[in-house]
Amino acid sequence: MGSKFSINKIKNKKAQNLFIKFRKQFPEEEFISTDEKKKHYGVIEIIYRECQRKKKDLNKFLLKLDNSRLGIKGLEALCTSLYEDDCVTQLSLRKSEINQQGARIISELLKKNQTITDIDLSSNPVGTAGVRFLVDAIISIESEKQNLKALYLNNIELKEEGAIIVSYLLENNQKLEILEIGANDITSRGLGYIADALKGNTRLVSLNLESNPKLTSEDVEEVTKIVTRNAIINEVIEGLLNNACQRQFKTRMIVFDKSIRGLAMLEGKKNQMNQARGTPLYQVFQQSITKSKQDVPKVEKIENFSMRFVSCWYR
Repeated sequence: MGSKFSINKIKNKKAQNLFIKFRKQFPEEEFISTDEKKKHYGVIEIIYRECQRKKKDLNKFLLKLDNSRLGIKGLEALCTSLYEDDCVTQLSLRKSEINQQGARIISELLKKNQTITDIDLSSNPVGTAGVRFLVDAIISIESEKQNLKALYLNNIELKEEGAIIVSYLLENNQKLEILEIGANDITSRGLGYIADALKGNTRLVSLNLESNPKLTSEDVEEVTKIVTRNAIINEVIEGLLNNACQRQFKTRMIVFDKSIRGLAMLEGKKNQMNQARGTPLYQVFQQSITKSKQDVPKVEKIENFSMRFVSCWYR
């Protein structure tokens, strides 16, 4: 079996290392049946072909294994190989027959990997129990250093209880920026939990809810408004940080004024713009960034401010 998979045919060194780690998970023991060997051979070939596709000079890359059907053994081998990997930033396993048990295996990967930013598990029978494994892993103490930014869970048999679990993720995670949960069976009640969780979440800027037949346009509009608010806030924070680095203090105040104007228009609270300018919270922020041209506000201060501002906004 080994001669078929020449490591020299994989041009990317990091992809080579990944394949070597994966291949070691399948020792050619004599007691394995012929059928089992064929199955293992097929799984190894899937990973081998994907590693071959990686260009020589890539340091970070997508591992696209859609329709792969790795099976439990193959998925375990893949996740084990990725525990301390530093090259795969995106992992796509669409239509790969990943069920609750498979989600549990991936959840262990999420606790240990610090490089993966995007995971796509769409069109798999993950179900509510599988989502619980994933969410518990993402918000666990063990995964504090994980950097997951995008999670795609379209068409995974997600129902009301699953939506409530997703709301718990949004309530306890301030790293995720993109979440797709379209083509599921989410109810208005389930989405209500998500909407409540988003009021305290300033990070998520994209939420796909398409093709959930039990949701009304009013339900979706309310949540979309909150996510749009987050997009405004994140744009403002980025502008503040960029200007902070350049010490353009007047520009920072203009950017912040625009953020209040944008939020006021979004919420239909035109009068609240002037009210916000008069709040102690705004005055403290204004003083902090105009106090000294030598002081540059830290990232944490600006992010904390945005969260405090949002919490006041929804009182």
